[in-house]
Amino acid sequence: MMTGILGGVSSLPLAWLVEYALNVALGDEDDPYDAGNEFKTWLVQDEGWSPAQVNALMNGGWDQMTGGTMSSRISLSYLGLAREMYAPMEGRDLQHHILEEVAGPVPSILLSPILGMQDIKEGRTDRGIERMLPKFARDMMRAVRYSQEGAVTYSGEPILMPEEFTNKDIFLQSLGLTPNRLTLRYEQNRELKNMNQRLVDRRTLLMNQYWMAIQNGDEPARKEAWAAATRWNAANPQWPIGIDELTQSARSRARMSQQTYGGVALNPRLDFQLRRDMTWLDVETGEPFPKPPGVEQ
Repeated sequence: MMTGILGGVSSLPLAWLVEYALNVALGDEDDPYDAGNEFKTWLVQDEGWSPAQVNALMNGGWDQMTGGTMSSRISLSYLGLAREMYAPMEGRDLQHHILEEVAGPVPSILLSPILGMQDIKEGRTDRGIERMLPKFARDMMRAVRYSQEGAVTYSGEPILMPEEFTNKDIFLQSLGLTPNRLTLRYEQNRELKNMNQRLVDRRTLLMNQYWMAIQNGDEPARKEAWAAATRWNAANPQWPIGIDELTQSARSRARMSQQTYGGVALNPRLDFQLRRDMTWLDVETGEPFPKPPGVEQ
């Protein structure tokens, strides 16, 4: 009960499992369902709740009253299995998060200097120094960055502008508490990105299945892939899979296949030069790599 009061519905034991079960039961691959988003939308649009009231229900009274995020710290939703990510993660950051969840904080302490040096090498000097500092200093530096630059992505896109942070937000961040308004923005971005990626991946999969059926001369599989594409079109009329899209995809794949040699596809303008400089002999014939038409020896 205390967890629910302080951390909200999302912090209750196995809350993620309930949401996952609803997503599976009420959605499908062509039309994914987001139970959490649907519930919050229903409260605001149909029941007349304010966003502040919805936030208090989902993330607890503490977050709403203080403006600092504590719900994720006391959450029992995953029962210690993992913590929910504040921001959408990918690549190195996602790998780091999973490793930390599995092995605890020690790998994070050991890897932080390495990841910080990588950030500096890639031109993100401030982020790199921030990552290498101890947590109390990192929180202070992040608070200064929020007050001057706002919250931005690694590519420099703004998440929250500096004027959107209050003095209380900056103070809470200096203490190590993520401002609640930033946590909510991260949550919204994560939901949008996850739903977008699921639909993009599903559409790509359907087009791949159609292409493979044609490549293998499998007519039943081609008909099945086309039937799946038809179901996709019914669920997503704003981004259909039609003959034109399939034809264009097939041409692109055929062109890519022609540019692939020995399982590696390179930039057509650099292909011959790179292979000439880095590959002495063709591994199959034992002869020098054949130059493309129009290229002088």
